[in-house]
Amino acid sequence: MRLLIISLDYPPSTSSTGVIVRQLAGELCRRGAKVTVITSGRAGSHDAGSAEALEQGVRIRRVPLPASRNTESALGRLWLFSLFNFLSLVVALGTGGADAVLAISPPFTSGIVGKIVATLKGIPSIYVVQDLQTEAYVQFGVLRKPWLIAVFRTLERLAFATNTRVVAIAESFAVHMRAQGVAGDRIAVIPNFVDTSEIRPLPRQNPFAIKNGLADRFVVMHAGSIAFRHGLETVIDAAALLLDEPEILIAVVGDGSKRRELENRIATLALPNVRLMPFQARDDLPQLRASADVHLVTLRRGMTLHSVPCKVYEIMAAGRPFLASVDAGSEIDRIARDTESGVVVEPESAAALASAIRHLYYDRQATERRGTEGRAVAVDRYNVQTAALAYEALILDITAPSR
Repeated sequence: MRLLIISLDYPPSTSSTGVIVRQLAGELCRRGAKVTVITSGRAGSHDAGSAEALEQGVRIRRVPLPASRNTESALGRLWLFSLFNFLSLVVALGTGGADAVLAISPPFTSGIVGKIVATLKGIPSIYVVQDLQTEAYVQFGVLRKPWLIAVFRTLERLAFATNTRVVAIAESFAVHMRAQGVAGDRIAVIPNFVDTSEIRPLPRQNPFAIKNGLADRFVVMHAGSIAFRHGLETVIDAAALLLDEPEILIAVVGDGSKRRELENRIATLALPNVRLMPFQARDDLPQLRASADVHLVTLRRGMTLHSVPCKVYEIMAAGRPFLASVDAGSEIDRIARDTESGVVVEPESAAALASAIRHLYYDRQATERRGTEGRAVAVDRYNVQTAALAYEALILDITAPSR
């Protein structure tokens, strides 16, 4: 089986999508597929690498993007995505034969590029929807002008409608696609996953925890991007309600567009129970996940309907419970209810979050049991091998007539 993958992100990019694509490509390669990934590299920077490389059997072809990315506006994002789409289309058409094309969002326009490449090569295409990008942009306020919203939604529907199959990473995504007119038999729901051999249960008092002063407290941690959608001001407000519990430490690890605002909020409230830490290297991730008693998954109201943070699978694989401040009925809420590996409270409620943290702190036995359950579920359902099998079966199904 020869597979061509088009993905804007791929390591050394630290984005969750890039990590997911790398793990999937590597596992499919180990299962005998010949995989080529077309991805981006910033011209003149350390992650551009060579134009072509071979990593763990995966052939990687990079297209250069400008070192300066104007992505603060909708038009800036559209320009960046269009540039990648054009360059990846050119490279894909110059790449050798393939049995199928796998196009990864974001951007959703990669789904259109994947279809064009597949049509010109006479092969089927699969569009993998990692997030419902247009709906997210409308909610974030990135898209405001009605005509621009209409353009984005038309292009997104085109990507849904034209590919041979569409992969949704959550059932809520599939519901949205069906509402856009996509036939149910063209949608495959394949959740994201984690490498359970890389992220695994480790001692709570590990070198990372000791080095960063996390070994002797009950640590509730947010580790990941610090952006508008996470609503981390709610976490800081919850910390203010927990000042009477000196053993509880709120650790916020990462970087992003809202980090400075978060720093100011912590300083204004003078909170001794909050630790703000910088972004950590990928190599430290297993010990970082092990350094918390509970991990936070927070998103503003409505955000979980078009996004599923990959870190929830990492948390489960690490054998730690998660406390999610997310919408009822979202994918994360479903996982928590079905597996008892986490606790869900209403989004944007500092009082609800603080109350749940107290409960987890005082009922250590139940807290540890949730972590153990999460690990078992991650190994059974959300591992990279299971996901690769699902993608392999889907590819073989749509390529069977030609094969």
